Amino acid sequence: MAELRLHRQMKLNILLPFALLVAKLASGQTALVRNGHTITISADRRAAAIDPVSHQHREMLLKGRPISIDGNKLYTTQELSTAPTAKDRSGKDIKLNEYIFQALKSTIESLDNGYYVPDITDVVIDSTGKLIYWQFTGIKEFHLTHGDARYNYSDLPLADSSIPTDIQQTLKEQATAILQHFPHTTPGTIKNRPVNVAGDLFSKGNYIEVRDHKATLHQDYWSL
Repeated sequence: MAELRLHRQMKLNILLPFALLVAKLASGQTALVRNGHTITISADRRAAAIDPVSHQHREMLLKGRPISIDGNKLYTTQELSTAPTAKDRSGKDIKLNEYIFQALKSTIESLDNGYYVPDITDVVIDSTGKLIYWQFTGIKEFHLTHGDARYNYSDLPLADSSIPTDIQQTLKEQATAILQHFPHTTPGTIKNRPVNVAGDLFSKGNYIEVRDHKATLHQDYWSL
């Protein structure tokens, strides 16, 4: 009998990790530990899109996004009463992307005329106002064919090949240093209650335009 119980326990010990692995793969979610916090990322998913050039339907892969921190929900900007804010040099409350833009502006103005996006996404700000997590892949450029940066901007391709290597490297180093030492923010709220927030700092609807070496930040409503 003891041998039978031991045999059953051994089978359980072998099957349990496998069951947990299958459950994890089935949900498609992943967990990352950053700055002492566990960030849960949703599963990748596929969605239909219309090609802006051919106008044909095509399938695109949408990468998973942060959905919780330490088991607590991360709210999107659409759900907030007030978004997180940082202080500029005068002490004025500004959007987080404005803070980044002001810090990078002098370097960005060395770029040629064009539309640029600092690709800072999946930003997580906890309910105390601390920046916990982000993804950053450099400064990207997108090209317009319709004269309006907001026309089909979600389908316009991003590229970094046209940005000089030395400027790209400088911007990456500057942006990374800013993110690593980002000041505490005023946290986002829902009905005056501080909450955990996830979102993007920039997007192709929230971009930087350079004209004659003068940079302008074009804001949209939903970016942080």
